[in-house]
Amino acid sequence: MIRFVTGLPGSGKSHTIRTLLTDALSRGMDCVLLVPEQQAVLWERDLAAHLPPSAWLKLELTNFTRLANTVFRLYGGLTRPKIDDGGQTLVLWRALLSVYDSLAAYGNVTGGREDKNLSLLCAAIAELKQNGVSPAMAGHAAEILAADPECAQFAARFADISLVYAAYEEILHTEYSDREDVMEVLCRMIAEKPYFTGKAVFVDSFYSVTVPEKRILRTIFSTAAEVNLTFACPRADTGEIPFVHIRKYLSQMERLAAESGQAVTWLACETDHRHHTPGLSAIAKGLYAHTPLSGSTADGEIAVTWCADRYEEAEAVAGVVEELVAGGARYRDIAVAARDITLWHGILDETLRRHGIPIFVADTDTLSKSAPVRLILSLCAVENGGYNRRDLCRMIDTGLTPLTDREADCFAAYTKTWNLHGRRAYLGDGDVDFVWNFNPDGYRIAFSDWGRELLAHANAAREKLLPAIGRFSDLFLDREAPVEVICRAVAAFCLEMDVPARLDALAAAAKREGRAEEGAKTASLWTHICDALDKMVSSLGGTMLDCGRFAGLFARVIGTMEIGAIPTGQDVLSLGSADGVRFGAVRHMLLVDCVEGIFPGSAEDNGFFREIDRILLEGAGVSMPGKTGADFASEEAFMFYRLACAPSDSLHLFLPRKTDGEARVMADTVQRITDGLGIQPTVFSDWPLSRRMRHPAARLSLTNAEERQTAARYREKYRAAYDPGETAHYDYPLSANDDHGTSPDTALFGRSFTLSQSKLDRYASCPFSFFCQYGMVLREERIAEISAPDIGTFVHAILEQFFRECAGRTYPIPQAETEEMADRLIADYLRGLGIDPTNGRLAYLFTRLRRHVLVFLEAVMREFAQSRFVPTAFEIPMGASAGKGGIASLSLPLDNGMTVSLTGTIDRIDTYTAADGRKYVRVVDYKTGGATFSLADIREGLHVQLLLYLFTLWKGKTPFQTGEGMDTLQPAGAVYLTVKPQEKPACDMMEPADARELALTGLTRSGIYLDDREILDAMDCGLSGKYVQVKEKKDGTLSGRAVLASMAQFGQLYTALTDTIRTIAAAIASGTSPASPRVRNGSTPCGYCAMRPVCRYRKNNE
Repeated sequence: MIRFVTGLPGSGKSHTIRTLLTDALSRGMDCVLLVPEQQAVLWERDLAAHLPPSAWLKLELTNFTRLANTVFRLYGGLTRPKIDDGGQTLVLWRALLSVYDSLAAYGNVTGGREDKNLSLLCAAIAELKQNGVSPAMAGHAAEILAADPECAQFAARFADISLVYAAYEEILHTEYSDREDVMEVLCRMIAEKPYFTGKAVFVDSFYSVTVPEKRILRTIFSTAAEVNLTFACPRADTGEIPFVHIRKYLSQMERLAAESGQAVTWLACETDHRHHTPGLSAIAKGLYAHTPLSGSTADGEIAVTWCADRYEEAEAVAGVVEELVAGGARYRDIAVAARDITLWHGILDETLRRHGIPIFVADTDTLSKSAPVRLILSLCAVENGGYNRRDLCRMIDTGLTPLTDREADCFAAYTKTWNLHGRRAYLGDGDVDFVWNFNPDGYRIAFSDWGRELLAHANAAREKLLPAIGRFSDLFLDREAPVEVICRAVAAFCLEMDVPARLDALAAAAKREGRAEEGAKTASLWTHICDALDKMVSSLGGTMLDCGRFAGLFARVIGTMEIGAIPTGQDVLSLGSADGVRFGAVRHMLLVDCVEGIFPGSAEDNGFFREIDRILLEGAGVSMPGKTGADFASEEAFMFYRLACAPSDSLHLFLPRKTDGEARVMADTVQRITDGLGIQPTVFSDWPLSRRMRHPAARLSLTNAEERQTAARYREKYRAAYDPGETAHYDYPLSANDDHGTSPDTALFGRSFTLSQSKLDRYASCPFSFFCQYGMVLREERIAEISAPDIGTFVHAILEQFFRECAGRTYPIPQAETEEMADRLIADYLRGLGIDPTNGRLAYLFTRLRRHVLVFLEAVMREFAQSRFVPTAFEIPMGASAGKGGIASLSLPLDNGMTVSLTGTIDRIDTYTAADGRKYVRVVDYKTGGATFSLADIREGLHVQLLLYLFTLWKGKTPFQTGEGMDTLQPAGAVYLTVKPQEKPACDMMEPADARELALTGLTRSGIYLDDREILDAMDCGLSGKYVQVKEKKDGTLSGRAVLASMAQFGQLYTALTDTIRTIAAAIASGTSPASPRVRNGSTPCGYCAMRPVCRYRKNNE
């Protein structure tokens, strides 16, 4: 007897099967329950709850694969070892290689990597075998297709496939049996043996079957005493889209029943036993009906929510789960499904965990993205890619190397700074004493404390990692090595990195943190890696491969292996993909990504053969029915329909307005629900804040200042209701626009601290950026390139040494001697950086900078020749640590009892003794970029170093090098000397002297000067306007761009400047560090701020 049980989801089909099964057991019959693998756990749980233990003595719960194992154990029949997908991939590669020279379409692969087409060929051969097409049939069809010029391109591809298929089957059947062979032998064995004789068979939860599975069912129909099958559709063909592919399955079973000569009894389940509310019942009965959906809904039964993106969707899902649990639901009563849950990894799962919701992700993961696989593939990539730093960093990022976090960070920073590439850069020339010694700060001669520390950690990381990589690379000195040797070397490398122990530690940590399923998966990874390597050794053994081919084959073997877990908790929320997950009885279903083109998805044929290909093959005598576009559309619709009908109490649909940068619209199916049941979609950002702040973790979704202020009150309410220990880790600001300040104490800076010009500028530009850089000591990664600061350092160093050697000489020094000295000093500087001054791109760059130096020297010496101000000192350090030869900086007391002092380096100090005997001082700051003196900037605390240097010499009490009291000096001026030399024109006729004069036009001066005729004339003889931007007019008055100040005004500037510095210093010391960038002319420094990813600043507090 054959019985077909039909009905919509929730109509009791599985309940009917259980009732019929119980009846058969009561009659003493042996029973077989055949279900998909995903459904086995749910059926085991259900039957364990409803059947006595003794019933299992006569009941077999199985799937097609387990059924084959049982039959073969009982009767034998499988003479060759069974091969899995990974082994098939390797056999297919061997087959491909054996006919590679004969292939037309798949034989010409860019880069010579024949393994790149393995995935395509695997898919093609799998489809042929599933449809019962033998290699002989495929070869005959290829000959027919080759004779038709209209299909030449497909004919060439199919001819290659038939050749590879034939070679594959020849190798396979000599050594192994694959799944199709197993199913074929199973079908023969159950036809010959009395396995199903007298048994009652129950087939449940299938929506389609493959050709080999159909043959097995045909045999079961003919041999079993009783067969019961369920179909998730009504008995009558209503033509509704979700049931098209199921009705095709039903029709196939009807034909099989007719072929077996058995009469079919129909049992229609037409009562909705699942849904307790009118809206869900309406969806189950008419979601895809040809008439409009209509009905009413109970309060909270069906909800549709728009969200900005997937991150906001995740927050909305977490909020709804918390509401349901607060209303009395258990976590196990709730399920969350997506069309593809892998798109949500790191978003939905992490959000739910952050909200404290226990979850189980009902999904199998491929091993391809696991940490040990990435480690091995990175190892191969390092060798195959010539020691590219990106591959090394990917290896370190797996977390499975012996490097500490600090060593890993320093390794990445150092190799990025110097853009290291190639084996020699990482391992030297084989010298065991090889170490890195470049400056981590880039092209600088002096090492900072930070640079020395970073270099030490980077070398420690290199020593832990690179020798082991080098030993692996040595295998490929002759380009190829045997697979067995490579696999042993991979395993040895992993053991040297202590990978098994590290995976065990990660698994234990995951279990301690409540992520038991993740822990179980992690704990099994090493076993799977070893299995993959064993497969390669057993299949390929002594085959010679280069590193790239080995990596490609290993990746493909790993890609066929999946790792899963079963729920370990009794009360957890389940998440899964629509095409694979099988939820048990759930009360509340939450569906995400319910927008057009995602869920339900678009109808796409993802098989190897397209519909046009199947038509061509049909004409060549090969039947490849496959799936049509209608089948795919039906499956997509059914996946949504099945999940929408799964809950008994409520359905919640979430829609993102944008995914992957693409705007989305509501899915037609969802639109049908909202229109037919009168549901008004809500917007997550419009939800009351009390609903969105059920848990402090939800604060990340808040978007504006008003919400954040209100949220603070809810957060306090939450703290009062929960254990403070639970909520302590949520005590940080809701966004960067909130106060990021630290507590006002001296822990960070001490009772006395120093500020430099760069620190003042940074704080004045943005306090939060200052706190990140100098409080938290966050550093932007450097690239070793000749940047503007490096050019400035270079020019300063050459000028300092030049004038130090020329002390006491009369200026100007002859041009030839100047150039000779400059060339010598530049060469010495380059050697100090480790750069060969005679060749290389960098040497050429520094040679071009020679022009800057010569222009500076020419301009300075010309000025010295006419000026009565005498250069007294060069490159003078200022500050508490200046030491001998430096000067102490001003120390300014703050109202809170702390003191602040300023540090810096004065490029040049000039002095002049006036006719009345008083001594005046001028400071000069060299600049290789644009710099203009601005009193407006100084009032805001920006670019104060010029006046700061001048006032330190004026007001300071520290003796100068000559022993004279610097407090006797009077301020004469503070000047920026800036050079932007003109490029030499493309005219070879210009004389060298004319070229020098042209270059000098790019030099400018900008500053503030004492408004005193004698002093100005002493700087610029005759007040020509060339060295001071002031000229004397015919009437004796002065005019020009220079800022002139009287002695009293200098005093006022001193007071204003020190007050500004005190104000900034007090704010720094108090910990005041809001993300409030300085706005000038409508723009902020955020565009080039390295700390922007940290602060998440929103303009205008949006």
